[in-house]
Amino acid sequence: MNANKQAKVNVVKEISDKFNASKSVVVAKYAGLTVSEFQDLRKQMAAKDVEIKVYKNRLVKIAAKEAGFEELNNSLTGANVFAFGMSDDISPAKVLAEFAKNHKVVELVAGTFEGKVIDAQGV
Repeated sequence: MNANKQAKVNVVKEISDKFNASKSVVVAKYAGLTVSEFQDLRKQMAAKDVEIKVYKNRLVKIAAKEAGFEELNNSLTGANVFAFGMSDDISPAKVLAEFAKNHKVVELVAGTFEGKVIDAQGV
């Protein structure tokens, strides 16, 4: 297996592991945020034990299917950020929703909660 393909396999495993280890996941559009605004979002997330990461949608779709969240794939278009709630299931949605109030380019798309895929209203 070439190095590029192996790197992608490793990323898919990383995402799948995060889906399985986290209490909830929130997917949000973030295109239009400045670097400093995104860093501010990262700080707010870290304070609540939420891991936030940008992945390629194609790799997330593979990992979501492996983790049993294939329904999430319909929501994965455009530039997305993924917030993984490691210690509590409400923090990712709460922090992102609060952040979106002051940053209109951030839009909640979908997520997972209690082992099920939820839409933007559910988040």
